[in-house]
Amino acid sequence: LIKIKDRASKSADGLLGSLKKQREGLAATDSVLSFLKKVDVAEECLAVCQEAEMPFLKGIEILPPDESVKAIGDCESGAAKAEMAVSQARAMLRSRFSELKKYSKEVASRTQDELKAQEKRLEG
Repeated sequence: LIKIKDRASKSADGLLGSLKKQREGLAATDSVLSFLKKVDVAEECLAVCQEAEMPFLKGIEILPPDESVKAIGDCESGAAKAEMAVSQARAMLRSRFSELKKYSKEVASRTQDELKAQEKRLEG
């Protein structure tokens, strides 16, 4: 009876260890995906800002006053949104890097690599 209990206990410990690794992996993946969404939002905001700058980049020296006011307003609005989105993504990145300490070395290393790749995308 004791032998059966010991085998069951070892089996349960192995199962719990496996489940813990899977939970860690899912949490790490979720962490990367949520950061990825923030980076996507930042890129979209930057694209809107770049589109708002187009009238000035086309080489048109003088825009009609109404177009000029609208273009400048769109540029300022787009730049403010992009700056906020990038700041939020950077804050989330710092948070995600600090969360790595609670993962196993394997999961932390893999997640850190994925986060660094997205960080390059954010900064690029």
